Amino acid sequence: MKKQPTKLDIFNVAAELIEDNGTTTSLEVKKALQAADYFASQELVGKQLAIIADEEGWDINVTNGKYRIYSFCDVELDEELDNLEDEDMFEIDDDDITIRNVKTAQIELDKVCYLADKHDFMEVVEWSNGDGYDVNIYRAREENQVTCYQFTCGEISALIALVCKLEDE
Repeated sequence: MKKQPTKLDIFNVAAELIEDNGTTTSLEVKKALQAADYFASQELVGKQLAIIADEEGWDINVTNGKYRIYSFCDVELDEELDNLEDEDMFEIDDDDITIRNVKTAQIELDKVCYLADKHDFMEVVEWSNGDGYDVNIYRAREENQVTCYQFTCGEISALIALVCKLEDE
């Protein structure tokens, strides 16, 4: 039976991946945990990894506003930043930083779909601007393949209307 990873489990796997590869992502950590027989969701690993990185002082590089790439802090770079004159630094006001919480909902697919495997699940993530949704489907039998669909609110409404129309026929 698969077990839920602890924060220490996530830390150990992430640290090992960074040691081996120089960087890691929450997706890589999740896949490594699942390969080690843990039931690890992207949401859980992502949240815990962000907390760990903050506590440990790891570097976080966000690409395309989607993926966080974690690495150990570059000591030489930190020393260079410390040596810069204050006038060389960009001023970033706290008012320029936006923190958004997004709503997510998940369901284990084997409870609603006879074709689903035990650890398949679907996750719907509302966009932070409220204009649409990401629909992620995780399939365990396909080496934890993740399929992501992005829909605006209008597209979701159209999809629901089409499915309802087909069911009425």
